[in-house]
Amino acid sequence: MSQESSQGGIEGRLFIRVRRSGKGRAAVDIHSTRPLSTPRIFTGKTPRQVLSTLPLLYSVCGTAQGCAAVEALEQASGESAPPEILRARRAIVLAEIAREHLWRIELDWSAYLGTAPRKATLTAAADFMDQFRKGLFPNGDMFEPGGGRLNETLDEALEQVENLEDLLRRDIFSQSPEKWLALGTEEQLDYWARGSTLSAAGMLTRVTEEGLSGLGRAEVSGLPLLSVDALEKRFRATDAEAFIEQPTWQGNAMETTAYTRQNNHPLLLNLAKKYDNGLKPRLTARLIELGKIPGRLRSVMHEGEFLTVGCGSSVPGTGISQLEASRGRLIHRVELDEGVVKRYRILAPTEWNFHRHGVLVKGLSAIDAESIEVLRRNTGLLVSAIDPCVGYSLEIS
Repeated sequence: MSQESSQGGIEGRLFIRVRRSGKGRAAVDIHSTRPLSTPRIFTGKTPRQVLSTLPLLYSVCGTAQGCAAVEALEQASGESAPPEILRARRAIVLAEIAREHLWRIELDWSAYLGTAPRKATLTAAADFMDQFRKGLFPNGDMFEPGGGRLNETLDEALEQVENLEDLLRRDIFSQSPEKWLALGTEEQLDYWARGSTLSAAGMLTRVTEEGLSGLGRAEVSGLPLLSVDALEKRFRATDAEAFIEQPTWQGNAMETTAYTRQNNHPLLLNLAKKYDNGLKPRLTARLIELGKIPGRLRSVMHEGEFLTVGCGSSVPGTGISQLEASRGRLIHRVELDEGVVKRYRILAPTEWNFHRHGVLVKGLSAIDAESIEVLRRNTGLLVSAIDPCVGYSLEIS
């Protein structure tokens, strides 16, 4: 039996096969048709040509892709943007994370609960993203090398942050995000969930009642901060292509998700004592990250908090950009020669999280596989929670 996600196209697909292998365990195989060599089409192109083509190739988390690309290209060319432009770009990446989390909650969680997604919430999330971007860059030129035209004031963008806060209060938390983020124990979380009729609360309640809180727990470490020099060494090695296809760090497959970004939050620390990195902590991590975003947007715009985790390169004509996108760490590396691209490489979070020895495979290998129906349900829940950047097909047998 198979199951399909709708997302696909030029970005390829993941084919995930899960079958019962005895003793209630599952055997897992992942095959990817992601065209990881796609960035080769940028060879011989100017930075502006790259930036005009990139949105046609990467529709998912397109803002994060654009931001990583322009930063890497600016570093390689020496055409750096001023700090206020860098802050504004990264604020838009954070707004995209909010939109993606809202969509996943409304589409995926509602589907599991058997309820229709609320079109008003989906529309409001998209409108917030669009208007916030326009509030910062009215001409839409945020990825102009060296910097586009920034709005003279932050008033319009800050108004959109207020709108996002209202949206989260109304459609996600049934209270202010700040108040929800003060929850520190599973008992407090469950009490909140039982008292709300919204999809986020209903999903956590259902997972708890069905005994799925620890589903998919796996011994996989979070991807640490990677130094630019260490990354440069990996990208210049003879096995660089293999690294991009099946990345490891210090010999280990790593995870990079909202869970690994938020796992120091008191509520997640509490949940992890009981469920490790299982399903309930993963779902909660998405809510924690979403609830923090209004405050982080204000911080990025006013105080300069950066979403990057290391940029630059010690090699002339080379640029590396790392930033946190909705689904995990995104890395772009570019080499320029006489003003055009000599080599371009992209390492997306899907390659870490859906590695053949990674968090999904380890989590699925340990789940209950005593029946096809249970296996299908559990597989779908875990894949959705880890969330690939591309469409996927599940084959359950």
